[in-house]
Amino acid sequence: DGRRECQSTEAEIAELQAQVNATSAQYSRCAKVLEALESDLGRWSQIVPKLESRAKFRVGDAALGAGLIALLASFPASYRSVLSARFISVLMTERQRASPDF
Repeated sequence: DGRRECQSTEAEIAELQAQVNATSAQYSRCAKVLEALESDLGRWSQIVPKLESRAKFRVGDAALGAGLIALLASFPASYRSVLSARFISVLMTERQRASPDF
C-alpha cells in the first residue's frame, strides 16, 4: 500500500514537472515575442510620423511614377528631366503634389 502511494506521488511529481517545463518553454517564447514587439514599437514610432507627413503626396507620386514609366521611358535622360518638370507642373495645376525628392 505504501509503495503504491509512493509510485502515485512520484507519477504526480513527474506530471507536475512536465507541466512546469511546458509552461517555462511557453513563457520563454512569450518573452521573445514581447521583446520583438517592443523593438518594433520603437521602430514604428519613428516611421509613422514620416509616413504621415508624406501621405499628402501619395496621389501625386503615384501619378508621376506611372507617367514617367509609361510615357517617358523611351526618351533620353536629358529630355526626360525636362518632361518630368513639365509633368510635375501639370500635377501642380491639378492640385496634386508630388514629393519634393521624387
